[in-house]
Amino acid sequence: MTRNHKEHHDRPHRHHYDAEMLSVEEARSRILSYFSELSVESTPLLGSLGQVLGEPVVAPFHVPQLTNSAMDGYAVFSSDTTGSTKNAPSVLQVTGVVAAGQIADQPLKPGTAIRIMTGAPVPENADAVVAFEDTDELERGETVKSRRYCSYTY
Repeated sequence: MTRNHKEHHDRPHRHHYDAEMLSVEEARSRILSYFSELSVESTPLLGSLGQVLGEPVVAPFHVPQLTNSAMDGYAVFSSDTTGSTKNAPSVLQVTGVVAAGQIADQPLKPGTAIRIMTGAPVPENADAVVAFEDTDELERGETVKSRRYCSYTY
């Protein structure tokens, strides 16, 4: 059923709000008047569950102290994966494996990749990790195809 625009327009228009609307500032002021600022208190760490920090907590050193991989994959130079696609992958020689808790025993070299597990320290000179899902292993793990350009780090 269609409605004639003229008929609809001629009906009295009813508003469900007061003609005197509050400004945003006045509404905010009224709402905030119901709240008060909480004082900051010191609480032992184990007794602070459910509480909110009163000030930032800053570590005196990097945590973790080594840059670690957030995923299983291959540590690479991102430049070695430039232009990689599913149909035109970059092929890199796998020169080592780093498990969580281990440190690479050799530096990464151009044209190579180091297999890396989640949580393992990324080799110092690598600037990216290609996720395992974005690769194909060839020749019993000695080479890997990167099916995507990897510009992200770790």
